[in-house]
Amino acid sequence: MVFSSWYSIYKNLPDASVKIFCNKNIRLEVDDLHELFGWVPKVKVEFSYKKGNPDFQIDCDVMAIREWTGPDICDASSKDITTFCTYRAGCGNFVMAEWINTITPPFSRTDDFKKEVMTVNEVKILEFWRKSLPTYVALG
Repeated sequence: MVFSSWYSIYKNLPDASVKIFCNKNIRLEVDDLHELFGWVPKVKVEFSYKKGNPDFQIDCDVMAIREWTGPDICDASSKDITTFCTYRAGCGNFVMAEWINTITPPFSRTDDFKKEVMTVNEVKILEFWRKSLPTYVALG
């Protein structure tokens, strides 16, 4: 989920400075840390357990699906036009509760998450996931 947030910012807000903050109450084992965040040093993003004073902060279920229009965040199912969109409550047939504790990313299964009627925001999220797969695999 963090990867998709970073990738969306990288693509839509290329001038943004990104830092990944991991809740210090959730200490990860070395193997888990490498499995989940092994791509971070490869893209030269700072990772920390120490929270700083960011100008703007998003959770891992938020993606930048458009160029900057302001700091507002809408739900994927919303018809609102904002830069940031969350899929916390779902996106198409994607249910976050089924994926949040898995190592496997949903990027290769975007077709499984499509449903007959979706908002533009949902379509954009699934499109970003599909497009991010080759980069995710390459960064391994």
